[in-house]
This record gives sequence, structure tokens and C-alpha cells, in this order.
Amino acid sequence: MTSKKSIIVFYDAYCVMCNKSIIWLIKNDSCNLLKFSHFKSDYAIKNHKTASEIETISIKDENDNYLYRSDAVLYLLKKIKKLKFIWILGFLTPKFIRDGIYNFIAKNRYKWFGKYESCLIPDEKIKSKFI
Repeated sequence: MTSKKSIIVFYDAYCVMCNKSIIWLIKNDSCNLLKFSHFKSDYAIKNHKTASEIETISIKDENDNYLYRSDAVLYLLKKIKKLKFIWILGFLTPKFIRDGIYNFIAKNRYKWFGKYESCLIPDEKIKSKFI
């Protein structure tokens, strides 16, 4: 692990799309900066009340700042240096439009992608990435 402070990604562990996105982030986190926590986990509720109040992706960056919705997605894409075209397009799009698109997808995510009955337990290879 690097000496840099971890970025904590809070996410919906019941959402199929969210879980697949987390696995993708883990595979592409070449600098090993990211840690993950379900937004309803004991860790999120006890230590980061802000994250547990919002049922959407949020992050706590290395400077202890919180980012939500499309800002969090763009931040993660920039940090892992993948999908640069989407990052540029998102960066150029006004926040109210980005968040509108994000909110539309978030509202329909269970209907489109499905929902797990319980939180998935990470396998041993990636367990250390979860708080």
C-alpha cells in the first residue's frame, strides 16, 4: 500500500450495478488508493454520518472532504486515470445536468440492473479493500 491516505468510497452494496462498478474500480486502482464501505455499514454510520445519510455514491477524499453523486464519479475516474473521455465530457457538463443524469440512473438502478437480497461478501483476494 502506498503511504498516501486512502480515499473511501461509500456505495450501495445491494445494488448490482454499484457492486460491478466497485469491482471495476478495484481492478483499475493501480495506485491502491481506494477503500470501500457500504453506506449503511457500521463504519459509515459511526464514523461518517454524512455518507450514511445519502443513498448514493459518495467519497471521502484524502483531505477528508466529501464528494457526492457525479462529482464523486468524476473524481474517481480522474484518480484511477481511466475513461478519460467520460471524465472530460463530465467535466465540461454543468453540475446540475450531470447530477440530473446521475439521479435518473440512481432512481432506476434496481429496476434496470437488479438488487441483491443481502450485501455481498468480498472474496479473500479483495477483502482488504473493504472497511
